[in-house]
Order: sequence, then structure tokens, then C-alpha cells
Amino acid sequence: MIMLFNWIKNNNTAAITVIVFGWLLDSVMVTILIKINLKDNTSEVANILYLLFQRTLFVAGASISFLPFLLGTPIVRPLINMMKVRCGSHLLN
Repeated sequence: MIMLFNWIKNNNTAAITVIVFGWLLDSVMVTILIKINLKDNTSEVANILYLLFQRTLFVAGASISFLPFLLGTPIVRPLINMMKVRCGSHLLN
């Protein structure tokens, strides 16, 4: 697991791949939810199976997408710097 985290942290391509994979996983889950909600005669089994796995998969997708930000991968550093709060920093000078 540590080797995987180091690989994501030091490899920009891996970081982008992880972000896109997490986004795709979340998008697929939302698309399935929309199709289930629009269908009039959804089976009970399909509904239960979706509800059983949807939260786990959605949280996994969001966590995977957020992982490069937590690891501080160089490709996401501009976004991290943009999101930093700079309140009161002008008072330090």
C-alpha cells in the first residue's frame, strides 16, 4: 500500500489516472441511480443490490479522487495553493 501511495505521489500520470478513475466510478453510480429512478417498474432485488453497494462505491470513488490532493502530488499543487486560506496573512508583514 505504501508503494502505491508513493507511486501516486511521485507520478503525475498516475495521479491524473486515479482522479479520473474515481470521477468515472462516481459518474457511473449517479447514472445508475438516475436510470433506477426514471424506471417505473424497478425490481426489488435490483433496488436492494444498488442500495447495498452504492454508498461504498461512491465513497471509494470520492476517496480515490481526493488521494492525490492528500498526498501532495506535484501536479495538484497549484490547486492546493489556490484553495489555501490566506486570511490574516497580510497582518504578518
